[in-house]
Amino acid sequence: MAPVRAAAPETPAPSALGAVKSFLPMMCLYALRGVDFTTNANALFWLRVFFGAVHAGAMLINLLLYTRITRERDMTELNVEFDGKKEKVHEHDCRQLLSGVKVTAISCAAVLAMHLKFGYANPLILTACQGITMFVDGPSNKLLLAYVFGRKVERPFGAAQGGLPGWLEQKKEALEQKKSEKVAKSPGNHKRDKSKKAE
Repeated sequence: MAPVRAAAPETPAPSALGAVKSFLPMMCLYALRGVDFTTNANALFWLRVFFGAVHAGAMLINLLLYTRITRERDMTELNVEFDGKKEKVHEHDCRQLLSGVKVTAISCAAVLAMHLKFGYANPLILTACQGITMFVDGPSNKLLLAYVFGRKVERPFGAAQGGLPGWLEQKKEALEQKKSEKVAKSPGNHKRDKSKKAE
């Protein structure tokens, strides 16, 4: 009797919120394509206000979430390990929150440096939109649902990876993959394979 192959795991369909998260920054760039921020000082001023307001609001929401997480301090153990020990719900949620704050802070610092040095305006628009959409879909959204709206949320969930840190992580993984492919194709490995076959 022929062996039965295990069914491949189903890939979850992308959510509507995920689509909003992907397309909102591009839609904003398209809507503002006619505005010249290099010559229009008034438009540039309001863009900076918008950028600052979005990230100030995001930090206030993160502060609220941190206060709620530490106050409730859910000690339920999750069936997942971190640093060699089982993680509790409040530890998991704090780690996810701080990961999101770190992503936002690094992205903001990089974008502000580019804006102040080179005068680029588009990165301000993109990063401000990402600051909004991080609460629409992803870990920050789940924490918001759990601690502000009182809904049940399944844990664990993935860490925030977006903006500059997400891009750097992707580049790192791509470089590691290329290195492993080079090692596999190196002449030394082919000689070892031939010697093993000869044996």
